[in-house]
Amino acid sequence: DGHLVNCEIYGEVQVNSHLSGLPDLTLSFANPSILNDVRFHPCVRFRPWESHQILSFVPPDGQFKLMSY
Repeated sequence: DGHLVNCEIYGEVQVNSHLSGLPDLTLSFANPSILNDVRFHPCVRFRPWESHQILSFVPPDGQFKLMSY
């Protein structure tokens, strides 16, 4: 029939951080409402995401998975 009935995409945000000090970073998305079943690294502050869909975090050194969706 050629009609798409359902589509799902799984993804993740990988970070490789080599910043000195305690940098306070924010990350925003153009359309965060389409992100479902999000899981965050423990460095992410949940309250800014819950209220404004903005990721706020102090990254650990090295490579880590910031979030999956």
